[in-house]
This record gives sequence, structure tokens and C-alpha cells, in this order.
Amino acid sequence: MVRQGCANVKSIIKEGIIMKRYQSMFKTVVGIFLVMLSCSSMAINFSTSRVTANTYSDGLARYLPIDNAGNTMRWVHFNSTAMRAVFYNAECSVKSSDTNTYYDINIQIISPAGAVSTLAPSSSDNAFCSGKGDNLLRKWSSNATNGTYKPSVAGWHRVRIRGQLMGFNPGERARIDDISLIITD
Repeated sequence: MVRQGCANVKSIIKEGIIMKRYQSMFKTVVGIFLVMLSCSSMAINFSTSRVTANTYSDGLARYLPIDNAGNTMRWVHFNSTAMRAVFYNAECSVKSSDTNTYYDINIQIISPAGAVSTLAPSSSDNAFCSGKGDNLLRKWSSNATNGTYKPSVAGWHRVRIRGQLMGFNPGERARIDDISLIITD
């Protein structure tokens, strides 16, 4: 009887040691994962927002205000030539007489040498928001367009957002409000 009890104790101790090894290994794996996660997480390099609405009633391409002061361009410093992610979002509405009118948004970054990069996919004729064909400026939506940018050199770059009402007919309008622009390292 005593031997059987000792065997059970030895088994429990052995299982406990194995369990501790698994727990230790688990803690090590979790620790490595957390370190990797913190090293790979993106830091915000630049951010701005604007809470004032703007209405556009023509088909002209224009640079949009990107902060509450009304600036249409902001400086951002890149410490390296690492890939950056750029996020732009805003509320948008289009008043249109047809269903072919839309508001196009392009994210642009200007290098220290003056080269302008329009970030894909915003560089195409993407519809940031579109009209419903009912001649009403309503049906707000919150929309986003994003892109990536790899600077050729470190240093001060400029960022701006270009918008244009595409398929414009007289009387149509677009309204942009509550924007945010974020660039990550």
C-alpha cells in the first residue's frame, strides 16, 4: 500500500515538473511573442484632424484643408527610408443629378527634392463617396483611403490631400467634414 502511494506521489511530482516545464516554455513563448509584437507595432509619425466642413460646387481639383487652421499642406519628418502607411478618412456626401458623380481623393507626398508621389490606390479614379442621383446633399458616409510610401531619402517631406468632384454637372456639390490624416513609421 505504501509503495503504491509512493508511486502516486512520484507520478504527481513528475507531472508537476513536466507541467512547470510546459508553463515555463509557455511563458517564454508568450514573452518572445510580446517582444516581437512591440517591435513590429507601428508608431505614429504624424497625425492631424479637421472638424470644419467644406463644400465644393465645381469640378476643379483642389488641395483640401487638413487641419483646423485650414492648412492644405503639412510638413512631416521621416528619420529613415522605411515604408510608411498613410491613412485618410472623412465624412463625405455628394449631391448629384445622376449616379455617375463621385468625389475623388488623392493622397500626395512631396519629397525634399520636390518630387510628388500620389499614393496608390488613391492615385486612380477611386470614388471616395458618390452621389445617389436625387439632387440632395445628404446620406453621409464615413470613408477612408489608405496608401503606402517609401521615401527615397530621410528628411522633411510634405503631405497634402487633393480632392475633385468627378463627372460634375452644374448644381452638383460635395461636402467633406471631420477628417483625420495619420502617417505611421
